[in-house]
Amino acid sequence: MSNQLIQQVEQYIEEHLEQPITVGSLAYQLHYSKSHLLHEFSAATKWRLYDYIKKRRLHEAAFLLIEGQRPIIEIALISGYQNQQSFTKAFKEIYKISPRQFRQQKKPFGLVQSSEQSVSWSGQYTIKEVTIKEFPAIISYMEHIQWAFPYYDEATFTKVVKQRVQAGNVLTAAADEGIIGLLIYDSHRQHLDGLSSLPVLWDESIEANLLERLLNTKKLDQVTTTTFRSKDKLDIGHRQRLIDLGFQPEIQLIEFGYPTEQMIYKKKH
Repeated sequence: MSNQLIQQVEQYIEEHLEQPITVGSLAYQLHYSKSHLLHEFSAATKWRLYDYIKKRRLHEAAFLLIEGQRPIIEIALISGYQNQQSFTKAFKEIYKISPRQFRQQKKPFGLVQSSEQSVSWSGQYTIKEVTIKEFPAIISYMEHIQWAFPYYDEATFTKVVKQRVQAGNVLTAAADEGIIGLLIYDSHRQHLDGLSSLPVLWDESIEANLLERLLNTKKLDQVTTTTFRSKDKLDIGHRQRLIDLGFQPEIQLIEFGYPTEQMIYKKKH
């Protein structure tokens, strides 16, 4: 699927979030068969199209819960649900708490904004240590992958990552078009605060190369990181990618009120 067509799909969804959307009608509008559109969208973005539409609506519902005082039933209807019960069930699958609890805690949740994951690139990238001057590019990169960090807070992220940068513990995969992969390392805990790449480039082994550079440079035998638990509806494949790299589940945690799982990587000799 071309970048232009991805943008057309997302634009149509954005313009019809408060209206009924079927994959059939979307495919008809874009002159694609339903099966072809489903396959191509998933291949390009790693989202199932049905899930993407559902989660975009729930993301907008979350903003309405935080920013206003509309009754929950009204927000449910706006979001395309026939009653509050079905809305609450869908909401809890993603946010892990009810809409009422979410409204009470007033905590932003970076779920799924328009993905903007399309990228044209030369096929070449360089792994390098980040300098403070490049920090704005990291913030720009994070806007594309907030799905991997549900309670991402830019202020907290900025403070922590600047410390890691000053210690020489942040690596990027940099292409001419910008940052396409990121590794953030906490040397005190031998822990990865983040290891990711743009989903549209998941076939390029970017995370594997970032991890290998870190292990070799720091002479590490093992590191830990945290990710989604198994079967989390928000995970589009990040957990499995860590397992494919050699990480193994270790212990379940609660971070920022969200259920996660710590995983450990042990270097093979």
